[in-house]
Amino acid sequence: MQEPNDKHLHDWVRKTLPTYQPAPQPQDWIRMQKKLRQRYWWRMGFLCLGCVLIGIMGLWWFYRDAAPYKPVQEKAASTESRPQLEHSFSSQNQVIPATRADSSTIAMEGKANSRLESRKHITVTAITQTIHVLKQNVSFLLQKKAESSLPQVSIPLFSLEENHIRYQMQTGDFGADSTSYQVFSRNVSKWPDAVVVCDLTTSMYPYSVQIFSWLQKNSQKPNIKAVLFFTDCDSTGQETRLMETSGQMFVSTSLQAENVLPVMVQAARNTVRNGNSEENDIEALLYAQQQFPEAKHLILIADNSSAVKDMAFLENIKKPVHVILCGSAADSTQAFQPEYKDIALQTKGSLHTMEDDLNPGEEKKQPWLQVGERFYRYDVKKKQYKLTRFRYRPKHIMGLFWL
Repeated sequence: MQEPNDKHLHDWVRKTLPTYQPAPQPQDWIRMQKKLRQRYWWRMGFLCLGCVLIGIMGLWWFYRDAAPYKPVQEKAASTESRPQLEHSFSSQNQVIPATRADSSTIAMEGKANSRLESRKHITVTAITQTIHVLKQNVSFLLQKKAESSLPQVSIPLFSLEENHIRYQMQTGDFGADSTSYQVFSRNVSKWPDAVVVCDLTTSMYPYSVQIFSWLQKNSQKPNIKAVLFFTDCDSTGQETRLMETSGQMFVSTSLQAENVLPVMVQAARNTVRNGNSEENDIEALLYAQQQFPEAKHLILIADNSSAVKDMAFLENIKKPVHVILCGSAADSTQAFQPEYKDIALQTKGSLHTMEDDLNPGEEKKQPWLQVGERFYRYDVKKKQYKLTRFRYRPKHIMGLFWL
């Protein structure tokens, strides 16, 4: 039996197949688009969920060591200063009923008058001691009532800013702006027996932490005698007014981070009601000069965006003040607040940015000054640094022009 020959059929299929086009089905493409969209949103959902979980883990890692700061010394002092009311009354109550019982017994039994007189004397002494304790407690309560009438500052036990200070002190991670660190590295060896005076208003926390990061790496260079923090607020947290109130200062003679941290936290809590941008830098410098008369230099960690409100007392500063300019000036056309130049000039000190060191009066020798990412050129006629368009330190070509 001969098998069927399909060669003609196969040849016809080969010729017809390239030109074959199935009828278009729009519903198939719509269904495919829907599936693609669903797949895309599922992927994005898993990606967002992963980012949220990573963020939660990061926050947990950041706050896992946080603990509320407790001013132990203040609590201990308040506990010691309070009279022991309960203990005093209990001891007196044990004496008075006993003497009453004894005296009634003596009256009924008709014992000797000498013994009765001794019991009366003991009773009078006990009553006198009790009255004395009552007076102490009444005076204590009146004092507490007077203190409670003062304006109270509501401060959290451990705020986000305080936790940030603690994190920076423990890790040395103070960000990209390392102004204080760089200036200390270049100049502290030239300033023996110095006292550091730090502006510790809210924006100045990282610049103060940098000092202790530098000290931890350079512990063999003990040129720093003490550190003083000021916040332009008095002891109640109220902003100071010139010639009316004095600011509260926070001093640490220890340079160890674990000892300085409580002092910094107390200073940070003292600045919650400071709403004015002007600071009391001169008052803080005078306080440091008075408390450490043996110091030879004063290093001022200053907020370059804030003016100085007590310049009238500058003539009382008798030690060189080296001003470390942190941040940019409030007016970007100026390299720094003019008050800081006056402080450095009149005290025979110096001005410092992260990149440059400047001796006031010698600007012609240093025509360029970098503050942050901006470059300023000294204008001889106007006697001040003026903002330029340069984003790098230019070079003087053949003494004719800058490039």
